[in-house]
Parts: sequence; C-alpha cells; structure tokens
Amino acid sequence: MEKYLDALGCLMIMISQLVRVFAIAVAVQGTVYQLSGRKISIWNIYKRNMLKGVSKEWTE
Repeated sequence: MEKYLDALGCLMIMISQLVRVFAIAVAVQGTVYQLSGRKISIWNIYKRNMLKGVSKEWTE
C-alpha cells in the first residue's frame, strides 16, 4: 500500500510541475503579446527548433 501512495504522490508532484510550466508559458506568451502587439506561439517556436534539430541529425 505504501508503494502506491508514493507513486500517487510522485504523479501528483509531476502533474503540478507540468501545470506550473504551462502557466508560466501562457503568462510569458500573453505578456509578449501585450508588449509587442504581435501574437507569438511558443508551440510554433518549439516545433521549429525541434525540426531544426531533427534536420541537422539527418544531414550529418
């Protein structure tokens, strides 16, 4: 029973960390949008950087 409680606690900590990161990302995106008047998408930036990394691996 103790193992299950430890696993549940670990899962809840992990979910809270993910929620915190997501909230920070949304806040940053909203702040940049208000300051610059341009809409940016953190997801698009992430995808573009990931595609750069993948294409570098394929060309080497």
